[in-house]
Amino acid sequence: MSDTEEATPSREMRLVSSSLHPLPPKTLKQETRFWARGSGVTTLWTILAILCTPLLAYFVLVSCYGTFQRRQNVIGASLLEPCFADWSWMGIFEVNIAFGSFTYLQAKYLDAAWNLLVGKTSQALAAWICYKVFAMALLRITERSRVSFRLYTATAFYPTDFLTLWKYVRGLAVSRTARERAILVWFCFAAAYVLTLSTILDLVTGYVTTQEAAVSLADGGFASLRGVRWFDGAYKELYSYDVSVYPNKSDISVHTLSGQNFTYLDLIDNSTSVWKQPPIVCMQGSKYRWGFSVGWIWILLPSTLIWISGMFGMYVDAMNHDFLWQMGRRPGVYRDILDVAEAIQEELGPDTCGYSDKELSREIDRLDAIGFVGLQEGNVQNIRLSTRISDVYDGLGNEDMSCERLGTAMSPR
Repeated sequence: MSDTEEATPSREMRLVSSSLHPLPPKTLKQETRFWARGSGVTTLWTILAILCTPLLAYFVLVSCYGTFQRRQNVIGASLLEPCFADWSWMGIFEVNIAFGSFTYLQAKYLDAAWNLLVGKTSQALAAWICYKVFAMALLRITERSRVSFRLYTATAFYPTDFLTLWKYVRGLAVSRTARERAILVWFCFAAAYVLTLSTILDLVTGYVTTQEAAVSLADGGFASLRGVRWFDGAYKELYSYDVSVYPNKSDISVHTLSGQNFTYLDLIDNSTSVWKQPPIVCMQGSKYRWGFSVGWIWILLPSTLIWISGMFGMYVDAMNHDFLWQMGRRPGVYRDILDVAEAIQEELGPDTCGYSDKELSREIDRLDAIGFVGLQEGNVQNIRLSTRISDVYDGLGNEDMSCERLGTAMSPR
């Protein structure tokens, strides 16, 4: 025998080595519900506080700053700071709360850092929360009802994908119960929120060029407003804007032969005031300001609060009513792989190694919907996904029933 043949293990050796570490059967046992509920509620409320507190603090900051900005604009009367940016309902989705003075490259880097650190990180965290909570809700549905193979695999492995969102919409047409429809509707909203979160966070921020006030000269040129000296007549003459008419001190009293006195006032004949706007224009500066859009914040904040509240409610509902969750059979990547593989092998048989994914997908689409069934064998419960859910006793000491019935039978009296 050559060295190459000695180094290559035989088929029998590979089969033996593959079964060196088999897992023993494990009996399902209900965990302490107080621990599970307390741990879950604490975790979700922590996530809620981490996500909502910065948003609420920032919203208050933006509101206060916007009020201060508008007040400053009124005090300045658009004379001292005519190019002072003030947001209005017409430009509510523009960058209207801006800070600093940056070069173009600095503003670009700052905006990119926001998109990467805040936008992508928030989207990844939201997708992870969806993966965990959707798995619990899917477990609750399949314990009491059936779903298609495609909907189950899409929700289990890539719950926030764009194509999965379309599967949720299609699942509404074939849903059997109001609870199932409500869960699928929430799946649609939560997945759409995750898909658009990064884009909305990108729209929240931006950078704009600075504006500098200048005086338009008669020769067509411009002079910076900072280099122009002017005065306010109310300050120089000690007038008051609260009095509409003042006596003209240069009036002359005329005495007529009849003894009547007349006083001539220097007034405009039609009693109208003429105001000429100062020749001030706003010139684009060479620096940039980075900031936020109040309009997009008002869209982001309510949708985030709704999303967090809905995910929290779904988590608590599934944690307190999922039979398999309470028994410690929690969903996850490998758990879902084993469940789906067992259900497919039950229907298509073990000889599937030569088929392509397209061929397998076509055959799986022809199968019935799947749900969890429980096979009770003495003290061991075999829980699996199957299309063959029945409540028929097979006469051999085994009972094949839905998980809902198995959970009822095993619940403490």
